[in-house]
Amino acid sequence: MDSKIHRIENIHVEAPRKDILSRLKFNVHKTRLDGKSLELFERTLGFAMSLCECSGVYRFLDISRKTGSDIVLSDGTKFRSASLAKLLKDSSKVVMMASTVGIGISEETSRLIAEGKGSEAVIVDAAASEIADEVVCQINLICANIAKKDGFKLTKMRFSPGFGDLGVKNQKQFFKSLELEKLGLSLTGSFMIVPEKSVTAILGVE
Repeated sequence: MDSKIHRIENIHVEAPRKDILSRLKFNVHKTRLDGKSLELFERTLGFAMSLCECSGVYRFLDISRKTGSDIVLSDGTKFRSASLAKLLKDSSKVVMMASTVGIGISEETSRLIAEGKGSEAVIVDAAASEIADEVVCQINLICANIAKKDGFKLTKMRFSPGFGDLGVKNQKQFFKSLELEKLGLSLTGSFMIVPEKSVTAILGVE
């Protein structure tokens, strides 16, 4: 588990259909799509998948210092969050990660809205969100396997900026530590990531 930034291109994920349908407010146990709706969903989902350029980065770092609310990492990154400190109480390291599905799918959502194709736009947007989460899950799995080889395990939970008391402004720390500009990401003045369908997360290494 070195402290280098590791970049992964062309991450393959299967479309998480159940999660996408759930995001669209369909109950897979109670709702049956009619043939026309199912055809629209499958066709639009396939199109959405073709637009995704899934990639990500991860980095393992030692924890230099932690208190009840402050965490300092070996590269100088600092977080102030009692919830994160609690998650890391048994950890000697962390792994920071980020994933994105690229800009193309967000641009397509905007185009569909402009053309009045609301149903397709909603499906594409939901698919992009769930696929981005699936990509970070794949990175999570890769990191878990790396940690396991060295006799460690990752925390079951992962935190992202905006979760609990880990404020969204902490996206700045992820951008600096993971050099996310090199992944094609940027940060707005309100700490939103561009492209929108991108995820950052931190886990403990125990």
